[in-house]
Amino acid sequence: MKNENEEDAVATLIYTIIQHFVGDPNIFKDRAASQLANLYCPTMSDYRWYKDVFMSKITLREDGFQGFWKERFIAGLPKLFSEKVKSKLETHFGRPIPYPSLTYGQIHSIVIETGIQVCNDFKLQNKLRKESTTNRKEIGNFCQQYGVESIRAPSAQHKK
Repeated sequence: MKNENEEDAVATLIYTIIQHFVGDPNIFKDRAASQLANLYCPTMSDYRWYKDVFMSKITLREDGFQGFWKERFIAGLPKLFSEKVKSKLETHFGRPIPYPSLTYGQIHSIVIETGIQVCNDFKLQNKLRKESTTNRKEIGNFCQQYGVESIRAPSAQHKK
């Protein structure tokens, strides 16, 4: 019983201090709800900022761990990236995605995993593109010197 009274006293003290310095904390809850509804991540370069702001606002809400807020977190990501994250969530957890049973940590891990996969795909594409250019430079006009004519469409011949 004593421990319960101490917790109530601490909570009351904290609430009184907040009310004295900041005012009514319910105003911040309402503002946090509208900010969460309008929050989005324009590029994945801003993901860390987006995650930090979203998490700081969601903790002010009593319903912050409901499934629709988790779905809103993913919907706030760039469109194509959020679709990749959703498909990865479906492969891991099944369809439909069980948002209420997911944690924000699990969602964050999937976002990071998907982001790393996209970065690796971009690196591979760039490497293949550079190798193609390098191969053309290495061969140069070797084919033409030895009588191998390149086959070009009639429209491409006029451009050269």
